[in-house]
Amino acid sequence: MILHNKLTRVSNSFLYLLLSILLHLLLLLQVKKSSEPIHHQNSKKINIIVLEKAKKIKVIAKKKKLEIGKLTLSMLGLPSNKVDFAEYEVDSSKNISVQKNTLLFNTINKYLKYPNELVRSKIQGHVSAKFYLDKNGKYDESKSQINSNSVYLRVHIARLLRKSLEALDSGKLKLKKLTQFNASFQFKLTTTKNEKDTSQIFDNNYFFYRQKYGVSNKGDVIVKGIGKSLIHLTNWLSLLEYAPDSDKAMLQKGFKLKSYENDLFY
Repeated sequence: MILHNKLTRVSNSFLYLLLSILLHLLLLLQVKKSSEPIHHQNSKKINIIVLEKAKKIKVIAKKKKLEIGKLTLSMLGLPSNKVDFAEYEVDSSKNISVQKNTLLFNTINKYLKYPNELVRSKIQGHVSAKFYLDKNGKYDESKSQINSNSVYLRVHIARLLRKSLEALDSGKLKLKKLTQFNASFQFKLTTTKNEKDTSQIFDNNYFFYRQKYGVSNKGDVIVKGIGKSLIHLTNWLSLLEYAPDSDKAMLQKGFKLKSYENDLFY
């Protein structure tokens, strides 16, 4: 019996030691996050670490029948403030109303363009993005994950999200907690001007489509250009779209693309 009691005390001491270490880590990470600018990649790693630590504390506390509400920083000799685990929980866009999803979708769609400098450089493809809004509807770029076959398209979408979400009427988009949104974008060069815009909301994903008249290789430039002139004789001047760039135009195009390379998401 005495041995059992000793083992119990040792077990409880070990538990509180472990909780203290984890809470110290949480505190240090929060202080670092609030006091220093952090590159978005490092910030994502920190958020993952913090979330995992918070989950472990919950599991340990549950096994030992401790009340999370009573788990405070006073255990570390600090002011008695409750650890808010809800801060690290992430909601899904599928849990918000149709009206709020529509507002967010329409706002992004309003600002989405297919930049001429990307068209002239024959840049096309897909982009997938995960972005986050806090409970006040504010955009948190540090958590954004944007992937594409083109770094220029990746930067274009990063810029789009900054501009559109800053313009968002966050007062109409109050959320219960930090919420993740998924979006995919397709940019296509096409010789058909009548393709339908298929932008829409699919369950838990926003899909956006943009196209511009253009071709992706030199053979198409000649064939499609001639075909276009034969079918639309009145638009023969449009063949100038495919004329070689002048030195000045090349410099201007290079300058515009250079600005993409200065972005954090390049």
